[in-house]
Amino acid sequence: MSNELTETTRQPMLPAIFTKKTEEVFDVKENLRGIKAEVKVIEIVHRGQMFRIKGSSRPPFASFKGIIVYHHNSRSYWSGPVNLDRRQPPDCFSMDGMFAEPPDAQNDKCPIPPHQREFNEKKYGNRFVCSTCPKAAWGSDPKGGRGKACSEKHRLFILALDPELQSQIPYRLIVPPTSLANVNGFFTDLVYASVPHQIVITDFGLERKDKGGGVEYAELTLKADTTRRMPTEEQRELAKVIEMLKSQFQSAPDTMEHGETDHPAPSYEEAPPPSDDIGF
Repeated sequence: MSNELTETTRQPMLPAIFTKKTEEVFDVKENLRGIKAEVKVIEIVHRGQMFRIKGSSRPPFASFKGIIVYHHNSRSYWSGPVNLDRRQPPDCFSMDGMFAEPPDAQNDKCPIPPHQREFNEKKYGNRFVCSTCPKAAWGSDPKGGRGKACSEKHRLFILALDPELQSQIPYRLIVPPTSLANVNGFFTDLVYASVPHQIVITDFGLERKDKGGGVEYAELTLKADTTRRMPTEEQRELAKVIEMLKSQFQSAPDTMEHGETDHPAPSYEEAPPPSDDIGF
């Protein structure tokens, strides 16, 4: 089937709250101007193989549908024990997975050696290249094993389509290291099909996995029907929302909280062959 679809074959996708006519004179999206929207988080409960809205009384759910409006890599590093009684930001973080933003950089406490930082500045135009940090190396996990002390994750911003989840503000889903391969494959398949992720509906689910030794965890699954695509007029409406919120998508690092530690999922990925690639 051709990737070129006519407008008559495209079906409406956006929730009715985006498109339906109401008696209100004002647009609810105007509420977002000049304020920092708090993006709600959909988290994975590994023991229960379920999703849940962090901080919400809504019951957990096994799957949902949505439109991925934005996504990006991230990294987070905690240098010591984490106090789970409060939201604890990382000691170093990256909002693109390539360049770090260490809060203590001026105090010369960054794990990247000084000579490496000088080299990075000359070659890449940035001192804090994540792939050159010893905390991002395989085997650096202080708990032992082959994991990394600085965890790699991926953030998905999803406009949920299920009636009980619908909102004009996307939710954020933080993809754990154990599901990164699935996410990479999903986006790669869309590229091969010449389909932007913003114009298709994605089904999100969880699949039970066993790492051995009684350790089970939930692996994120993503499926999209590329034959059904968003009409051009809806794309324009969605683009306005994305543009309004884009600056806030990467505005805050992840925090370590109780909800992120209630599962036995391994923190590592299978180590790939050695590479000199820094990720861009």
